[in-house]
Amino acid sequence: MIHLTGCPRFNQLRNAPSNIMPLLSSPAGLVPNTISSTALDVTGRTVELLNTFGDVTPIVPLKTICGVALIIINTVKQLRKLKDDNQNLATRTAELAIAIATECSANGHLSSEQKQKCDRLLEALEEIKTFMQLQRDVGRFKRYLKMTEFQDSIVAYNQKLDDCGRLFSITSIMEIQRLISSEAIINRSSLATLSLTINSNIEKVAKTMESGHKDVRSDLKDLASRFDLVLGSKDVSEVTNDDDGFRVLRPDQLILGRSLRTLSNAHIYRGKFTTEGGFTKSVVKSYNPTRQGREEFKDALKFWKKNFHPNLHRLLGHSTMSAPSPFLLFPDYASLDVPGYMLKQLDAGEVTSFVSTARLLHGVAVHSFLFPSK
Repeated sequence: MIHLTGCPRFNQLRNAPSNIMPLLSSPAGLVPNTISSTALDVTGRTVELLNTFGDVTPIVPLKTICGVALIIINTVKQLRKLKDDNQNLATRTAELAIAIATECSANGHLSSEQKQKCDRLLEALEEIKTFMQLQRDVGRFKRYLKMTEFQDSIVAYNQKLDDCGRLFSITSIMEIQRLISSEAIINRSSLATLSLTINSNIEKVAKTMESGHKDVRSDLKDLASRFDLVLGSKDVSEVTNDDDGFRVLRPDQLILGRSLRTLSNAHIYRGKFTTEGGFTKSVVKSYNPTRQGREEFKDALKFWKKNFHPNLHRLLGHSTMSAPSPFLLFPDYASLDVPGYMLKQLDAGEVTSFVSTARLLHGVAVHSFLFPSK
């Protein structure tokens, strides 16, 4: 097994330790005010990383993102009101910039998709920078009148950061899987080259850290074990079934397409999965790699295995519980009149799903949408 020590794709965006990446584990809106007691330590560490990434990366959009994040961090120090809330927003902004800069710099260049997402992140950061500067420059009386507006804006910008982070986290696993599954036999030489590149970048970051920041170096090096999980998944045979006869699929056997709905702990996509005859259209419900997301996946898998009704979605397969983002696989639909029903069914709880969907789809020609026409 090749150890890609410090590979940024998994941990930085999907399973980041809470002590350096509270952004991706926090709910939308304002983060609880736990930052006051550690603000100086967190800010110092974050600024150090931002400066390092800004110097190390050759990619101009990432340099710009790190630069704007630094301006936000410095501006918030000058604010007198809503200091904790603004500090939280600034820290989350900087940490997201670090996470995305780490992920996107792994290959030395940006894909067109990454470029679009970096542009969207930069747009959000510019808005936050302007908002911070407005708070800094506004007069005392006007600040008092706008206090509620400022509080609402902080909530809105936190939500915008969540949206930007979600854009990157959705694709990070897919990109790794495409890299690994691009050849039938893993090109160990290519992975070794990638390993050296990533390790070199991480070493540059680690060397800038003072002895008091060993936790950061440890967190960066811990990324290797997570990447090994993906490499290990290549040892799984192409077609496996669980004890109940359902297919057990690897993430690299899926190609996710258009997003249909975003839930609190899952995302629903149209997509395809690989079969011996090529690709089969499907609907994928992918769960977040959090404790709550995995619990929902476990409960949903148990429900769909033991319940069947001709008017309900039919489970085709599923991932393992330990998959980076566990998922359930369902047949695609063909009728344009049915997607709303199907989404409502996948969105609802188990009991509600069964009862409401059975009523909604009563009288619908089942085979016209459960089994797409050739």
